[in-house]
Amino acid sequence: DDAALYCGRCDASVGRRAKHCRDCDKCVDDFDHHCKWLNNCVGGRNYGAFLAL
Repeated sequence: DDAALYCGRCDASVGRRAKHCRDCDKCVDDFDHHCKWLNNCVGGRNYGAFLAL
């Protein structure tokens, strides 16, 4: 089921695999973690690049 969910903090519809990052205060698709050294969320768009570091 690909139905969108709702994030009350973002006040927006988000995908099922999205999670709200407390550090960035935004929802990230396929959220993995927030990297404190890069000060950036790691998720679906940049996971491969993060692993290559």
